[in-house]
Amino acid sequence: PMNAPWSPAELPAPVCAVAARGRWAVAALTDGRLARSSDAGARWLACDSESIGAPSPALLPLPDAVLIGTARGVVRVTERDGWAPEPPVPIGVAVTALAARGAATIAGTSRAGVFRSADGGLAWEASGRGLPLGGERLRIHAASASRCGLVVAHALGVSRSRDGGRSWSSAGVGLPLQIPDAALAADSEALYVGVEGRLFRASVPTAGSVLTWIEVYDGFAAGPPLSLIGAARGALFAASTSPPSLLVSADGGM
Repeated sequence: PMNAPWSPAELPAPVCAVAARGRWAVAALTDGRLARSSDAGARWLACDSESIGAPSPALLPLPDAVLIGTARGVVRVTERDGWAPEPPVPIGVAVTALAARGAATIAGTSRAGVFRSADGGLAWEASGRGLPLGGERLRIHAASASRCGLVVAHALGVSRSRDGGRSWSSAGVGLPLQIPDAALAADSEALYVGVEGRLFRASVPTAGSVLTWIEVYDGFAAGPPLSLIGAARGALFAASTSPPSLLVSADGGM
C-alpha cells in the first residue's frame, strides 16, 4: 500500500541509485561498489568485485542485465556472472542518464549529448541528429521512455525520438525556454518533467502528434518545491526538503 512504513536496509555505504526487476535488485553505492538483493530489497550483499568508480544516479534494468552510468562510460552487470561488473564500455565522458525502449538503449552524457546502443549496452554510437548543437557540448540531465518514444531533458529544453534514438526533434512546447536542471518520469498515461521545484505534465501523444507540456504544480506559489523522482502505476513520486519527506501523488501531481 502507498502509506506503508519505510524500513531501513543495512548497506555498507550510502546508495546513489537502485535498479530492480522482479525479486532481485542491484544498488550502486557511493564508494563505487555494487550491492545485490534477491528478496526485493529486504537483505543486501555487497558484491565481491572491483570498484566501478564513482557512479552517477543512472541505473537501468534490462531483461538480462543492469546498466550503470559512470564517469568512464557504461558498466554492464548480469546475474549470470554473479553481478560482477564487466569492464566499462568507454564513451569518453560521464554518463548521466539511461533509458530504453524496445531494442534501443540510450545513454545521456555530461557534455556530449546522447549515445545509442542496439545490443543491450555492449556497443555504443553517438546519436545527436536533431539535438541542439548536434549533441556536441550538450549536457543531458535526464532520460525516459514511454509509448510516445524516448525523451531526454537538457539545458535547452526537451527532445524526443520516435525511431529508437536515431534522430531527435524538439519537444519542449510549454516548458521554460532554458532548463538549468531537470528530472523526467513516465507512466502509461503521461510524461512528467520537474524543473526547479515546478512540475509539468504531458499526456502521452499518438505517434504523430506534438508533445505539449502543462504546468500542474508550482513549487513556490502552491507549496514547497519538489524534486521529481519517478512514476509508476498511476503514482507520482517526489522529494521535498522542507521538511525532508517522500511525497506521493495519485492524480498526476494535480
